[in-house]
Amino acid sequence: MSSIYSPGQIIAATFIGGPLAAAYFLKKSFESINKNDLAKKTFYGYLILSAIIIVISPFLPDETPNMLIPIAYLIPVVMILKEHYLTKTQISDSEEYEFESNWKVFGISLAAIVFYMGIFVGVTWVTMPEEDVAQYFVEDVNATNFELNPYYYSSLEAKKGLNDSDVILTITLTSTAVDELKGADKGEFRRMAMDFIADNYLLYLAENNVRVTVDFQNLAHETVKKITL
Repeated sequence: MSSIYSPGQIIAATFIGGPLAAAYFLKKSFESINKNDLAKKTFYGYLILSAIIIVISPFLPDETPNMLIPIAYLIPVVMILKEHYLTKTQISDSEEYEFESNWKVFGISLAAIVFYMGIFVGVTWVTMPEEDVAQYFVEDVNATNFELNPYYYSSLEAKKGLNDSDVILTITLTSTAVDELKGADKGEFRRMAMDFIADNYLLYLAENNVRVTVDFQNLAHETVKKITL
């Protein structure tokens, strides 16, 4: 008697081992009942599906349901088996076939998911877009409710520069502050700017090649002093 996988074993293997497991078990199962053409089609079809999932996964929105991808490759397996494979009853009643060991199914499934996840992590690491640290900084500044001293400051705003790695921090000064800062050197303006950026944050930005330019303006939006941190 020949040992073959039951539909339930193949479905469980797909759920545990992912699309690579589906490719392997469908190929072996259809070959065991002499449906070699279908074995090739399902094998290569699921290899292609595995590659597609690996490539698109890093770009899926964060709100994508966790079960969406497993359902996407599990449902076709169920449909293919129902349409083209033997039922569990047909296998158990047959004098030609017997069921494969569940331990063998589990072992192959485990090996498949480990191999698949290794490829997935590697490809994800290569294809994932780099963090836009400058954009995060802009969003962080604009979302933070700074307690501005109304004697010196009118507003604070950050935006990206012409270069993606540049950030322009616009600090609008009051008329009183502009008068008091006449003749102040860059060191004084830098100390004022650093009231809004922690030293370690500035170091983090520098390590990620983000350059922060601080544009001190008056109420008429004219530059009083511009410095680069």
